[in-house]
Amino acid sequence: MERIFRIKEVNGDTSFQDKTLVVDKKKINLLIVLDDDSIEQFSDVKNDIWVVKYIRTFADIQFFKELNNKYEYKNICIVHHGYTYSDRSFNDANKVHLDTAVMKEIKKAILLAGEEPAEIDDKYITDVFEKSKTITVFNIESADKSKKKIIGVPKKWIEAFFSLKIIINELLDNGCLFSVACWEGKTPDFLIELASFSNKKIKVFGCTNYVKVSQNNDYRQQGKLIYNGYGSILNNFLVASEDWIRTDGWIYYDSEEKKTVTTKKDLWIYSKNRSKIYDLIDRKKELTKNQSDKLEYAQQYFSNSWETFYIKKYGKNNFDLWKKGVENKYPDFKQ
Repeated sequence: MERIFRIKEVNGDTSFQDKTLVVDKKKINLLIVLDDDSIEQFSDVKNDIWVVKYIRTFADIQFFKELNNKYEYKNICIVHHGYTYSDRSFNDANKVHLDTAVMKEIKKAILLAGEEPAEIDDKYITDVFEKSKTITVFNIESADKSKKKIIGVPKKWIEAFFSLKIIINELLDNGCLFSVACWEGKTPDFLIELASFSNKKIKVFGCTNYVKVSQNNDYRQQGKLIYNGYGSILNNFLVASEDWIRTDGWIYYDSEEKKTVTTKKDLWIYSKNRSKIYDLIDRKKELTKNQSDKLEYAQQYFSNSWETFYIKKYGKNNFDLWKKGVENKYPDFKQ
């Protein structure tokens, strides 16, 4: 990546001058989580793939600018609620909603605001907001189900739009954007809108069903609760059996092929694997016995708190034997 710095003394010239330097940024897999009740699971999971960042709203554009100053992204995973790019507990005034219609309205306002600057600042965002008030009217449903007329796209939504744009623009060739959220795959046009923020070859994933954004497991023996509170949406089928309603499963938009692909499969995102970060897995509404068993063992094997519990209850030697048995049964776990 090229960046311009003010440097004194270049080739004997002692005056300050602009100098373009190539800055190597660290390449990471970025996982963003928005809800505070979803963050704890990522401390529990054994993870060497994802750099996990917690932010309550995409309207905090400075947060994403600072990330971009340090990183480029091999893949991005955003854990949130469908079309909601803020903590779901926010009130209506602070909640951020982005869908296809909203994003198209923002793009219209951008055209009216003129050429987009290289560095998005508050002055430009305010200009886009003011332009949107001349062309856009929304009837928004509030938490109490009443309708409220809004003139223009709310400024926080525009800030979130640009936050998404600047991080997706840093997604590297052949990278994936996983929108782990409910129902966004039901509107493939939305996945296309997200992909439009990049000029590289990327895939953008969305689901046609309700999706898990947190996981909390129970372990029972003969019906008695032995341990609970462990697990993660990583190393997991992301749609619960009761929510596997639409058999289209996960959908992705391929920007290179310029086409939308209906997988009819569930998405499994890894936390530790040397060769891949995700799988698309055939399934029915009810998981098979083999799939259920693998899921249970994966949730335990990759859990820090499960290891602590097992060693405390059964001893380190027994844990090591248990772990070796799981690895023999599922050799892909130890890759």
